[in-house]
Amino acid sequence: MTTKTNIGSALTALRTGNHLTIQEAAKHLKLTPSSYSNYEHGRSYPDIRLIFRTAVYYHINIEFLIFLVCIDLASFENLKNEELFRLFTYGHTFSWDFFELFERYNSLSDVYKHAASTFLEAASICNQQI
Repeated sequence: MTTKTNIGSALTALRTGNHLTIQEAAKHLKLTPSSYSNYEHGRSYPDIRLIFRTAVYYHINIEFLIFLVCIDLASFENLKNEELFRLFTYGHTFSWDFFELFERYNSLSDVYKHAASTFLEAASICNQQI
């Protein structure tokens, strides 16, 4: 029995959101349907080539896909959330004061607010798929 991974959930959401079968998605990403199914179901992890192809094909941010793989691997490596967070913030630490967080968000330009909202929507879709 396998456990659904964050990256597997994202691949499923991207595929189904674009009304593709596993066979169609696999063909576009230069994989066998069996290999693609293994990624979706958490039986294996995509390499950087597949992450790159997926980002290009679906027109999404490659960092988001890499982040999902890292979240999955961090749980297997017993990496604490704080350590994972540091990997993506270049070692900087931030206050988790929510009022400060909202103030910073409100000071962002509309372009960055949209990017943050898109990321949160994608994370929510992945979370619902699990």
